[in-house]
Amino acid sequence: MIRLNKLFLLFGCIVIFNSCTQDLKMSSPDKRISFVLTKDHSYVVLVGEDTIARMNFGMRLGQKEREPDVFYERIECVADNTVNGHYNEYLLSLKTGDKPAVRLCIYNDAIAFRYEYESTENIKVIDENSFWTLSDGTIVWYFERDNHYKLKSYAGSWKFTDIESLDTVSRMETIQGAPLIFEFKNGLKGFLSEAALKNYSGLRLNAIGGNKLKSDFTEKDGFDVGHKLQSPWRVLFIGNDLTELVNQDVIKGLSPGPDPVIYEETSYIKPGKCAWRWFAKGTGNFEQERDIIDKAALLNFQYSMIDEGWNKWENAWNKISELAVYGKQRNIGLILWKHSKEILSPENDYGVMCSWLDSIADSGAAGVKVDFMDSEAKYMIDFDLKLLEEAAKRKLLVVLHGCQKPTGEQYSYPNEITREGVRGIELNKMSEGYITAAHNAALPFTRFVVGNADYTPLTFTMPGETTFAHQLATLVCFTSTLQVIAEDPEILLENKYITPALDFIRQVPTVWDETIALPQSEIGKLVVMARRSGKNWYIGILNGEEKQKEVSINMDSYHLFSHKITILNDDIFADKILLPMKGHRSGKMERIASLPFRVSGGTGEGNIPLVIAPNGGAVIMMIFKPDN
Repeated sequence: MIRLNKLFLLFGCIVIFNSCTQDLKMSSPDKRISFVLTKDHSYVVLVGEDTIARMNFGMRLGQKEREPDVFYERIECVADNTVNGHYNEYLLSLKTGDKPAVRLCIYNDAIAFRYEYESTENIKVIDENSFWTLSDGTIVWYFERDNHYKLKSYAGSWKFTDIESLDTVSRMETIQGAPLIFEFKNGLKGFLSEAALKNYSGLRLNAIGGNKLKSDFTEKDGFDVGHKLQSPWRVLFIGNDLTELVNQDVIKGLSPGPDPVIYEETSYIKPGKCAWRWFAKGTGNFEQERDIIDKAALLNFQYSMIDEGWNKWENAWNKISELAVYGKQRNIGLILWKHSKEILSPENDYGVMCSWLDSIADSGAAGVKVDFMDSEAKYMIDFDLKLLEEAAKRKLLVVLHGCQKPTGEQYSYPNEITREGVRGIELNKMSEGYITAAHNAALPFTRFVVGNADYTPLTFTMPGETTFAHQLATLVCFTSTLQVIAEDPEILLENKYITPALDFIRQVPTVWDETIALPQSEIGKLVVMARRSGKNWYIGILNGEEKQKEVSINMDSYHLFSHKITILNDDIFADKILLPMKGHRSGKMERIASLPFRVSGGTGEGNIPLVIAPNGGAVIMMIFKPDN
């Protein structure tokens, strides 16, 4: 019997499914999702009566010749487990027990499995024969980048195609990064990704034709996992709508909790907004970065990030210590940048990394930003997790950049306050830019579904073809416990065209208690997202298309009679403003044209009609005022 639960074990069973003449059906607690092992040895995922996908299991270990998919005959199950969520759990294995078993968890909105195997010898994973065959007519959202960084930094533009074309749509190759997002023909929404990545290589997905996706890894010759194989969870989520998609908690439920010793003290882990000079002006000198700390305090931010180049200052560590003290006096924590290659060596239990983290902790800084991992091979996953653990021992926050998607690290290692793994606003500085409005309008329902993303939102000086209000709305629609704000704090504080939005920028939180994707939302075309923090509500709207749209918000659902309501959107009737600000590619001063903000109020009842500019946006801020 697997993992017995003294309080909630309802039943257990052992089934031998060998030459049965009927199908064997395993289901979620509410019976919504079923996993059927048919008599012809196929594996079908059903939602109600609809076939969503077919799955196959198998694993190639050591140097043996490739074996056919294994059919798992012996099933042990525990039903209605409520320890880490509401699901039914099964163990599928051969009667002989000489091959990896598959542990299967069927939630009310997902089906997840992992491989388990122990040996007296070192185990080398050569390949997984894990397959998912999607139903005809499924729309797949994937990220694309026309260079080799696509599967290194996961910074591709989000696009869509039908599942039948996924194997031919990319000019790079057939391998796609996770998550893949699905819009099923029957209207359901879902994704395919992984959870609890540890002692393993990161999962990619190879579109091999015939609607089929196969597991794929960076290491083509395999990777060693020691004497115990426990793969990450392979997760197929299936929700009814976009609200269920963005609120999925399966990744969290499948992730192990934080180490109680390393994370006994967590008061240092604080959410907030972060000033960042690098995007607008490059890393400054000591005096310039001190000025950024002053401006961060005026903006009600909690952190300031000093990026690449600070270590070249004369007496760098002394100056960093001085800045850390200066920041603490103003309630601003410092986050310091580092190239991963400088601390990557695993020798002496990552002695170089640990020594550097000691110096960071001794300086008084709050955390580190480690960049350019550019791989999800097992050696780099080992490095990431070691960095998080050693940083936590020193009560340091970690921002990971140039990395792959999250798999639940923010729950297992809560000092990971954010990670990149997204095509963010810094691309507007590069020859590949600009970030499109369509990409932004896809992100809340694609990459952000599986966890924090350090997009570094909000720029008025390099907005590309998006409007000022569109940029503003990203602070509501994009989620990151630490929001690293791209714009120069001086612009935020002193430019008269930005002043109407300053209260919103100061007040908008970075963590949320409730999220609703309003029915008007459509991936890549329009985001209308309501989020609650305490008693305050915020609505962010992103138009992903180059055409004007009308959006009506019904305020009756929010019970806002005691709230002050402020609306900021693009003034489509105004002349575009021309601001002498920095352009994105040439480095020269250019004149950036955008619609100015239109600021208005509203009431807590009835409908608020809004006209959204092409590639534009809007924000509605609803702050609880009991004396209203």
